[in-house]
Amino acid sequence: MKHGIVAAVSALRFSAAAVVVLSAVGCAARQVPFPEAPRPGSVYHSLQKPDGAGPFPAVVLLHTCGGLQQHVLEWSVRLRDHGYVAVVLDSFTPRGEKSVCGNWRVSLDEVAADAYAALAHLRARPYVDAQRIGVMGFSYGAMATLRLTSASYRGSGHPRTTSFGAAVALYPYCTDSRAGLPPDARERLNNLHDDVDTPLLILLAGLDDQAPPQGCAEKAEALGRAGRPVSFKLYPGAPHAFDMTNMGTEGRRDARGNYYRYDPVVTADAVKISFDFLDRNLAGRPRR
Repeated sequence: MKHGIVAAVSALRFSAAAVVVLSAVGCAARQVPFPEAPRPGSVYHSLQKPDGAGPFPAVVLLHTCGGLQQHVLEWSVRLRDHGYVAVVLDSFTPRGEKSVCGNWRVSLDEVAADAYAALAHLRARPYVDAQRIGVMGFSYGAMATLRLTSASYRGSGHPRTTSFGAAVALYPYCTDSRAGLPPDARERLNNLHDDVDTPLLILLAGLDDQAPPQGCAEKAEALGRAGRPVSFKLYPGAPHAFDMTNMGTEGRRDARGNYYRYDPVVTADAVKISFDFLDRNLAGRPRR
């Protein structure tokens, strides 16, 4: 599924495998334990599992800069009901943070490290199909998700088994080409790399005042033309975090002036498109 811009306008206990990948992406700072079982307050917050022995496909969920909120838990239930194991991560609480919006006190690389730890953990579970594990991120978590699709980010010389089978990124900040950006800001804001090799779906919000979608759409379309496995959809009338039910359908602004509004129609379409994408890319033979 490819959406052109015109059509679119009309996100200490690592396994050995996780440690290998973490060294590849340079994420040694503040590694946190990954418990054997889900526990609120830990990085492994919760798990949803379909009935039965499996093995099932699975998805790892990465939250926004505002921390773990209800909409991510709602996605985990939807995934379970669709036949997926869903692992919800909390990258902030075990590092002593509630929100990193505007301060970046938990880095994108640390979020990516947590995702890799979850991937290694899931691959050892008998009820999970080890070759059918995807990742889904929201806003900040979506920015980390974009990085996970890049071959160079994961590190050269490592087997393909260190990658996820598919990735969905909802309303991420993809790229910023402005001249004069400080190096640290440029590193944080450029997350969609040229060497994407993991099937990637990006869902963008046309009224997004936190992660403007235009540059992301242009870069995703260019990558698709270059043969990279990238597709996207832009929802013209939707704001950032359109799937947050707790924001209500009337809309509101937060203390920083950012606009939020739950859009049930857009959310329903995002669920359908995401599930179709995951089913298509996690249903076949193991990736080689």
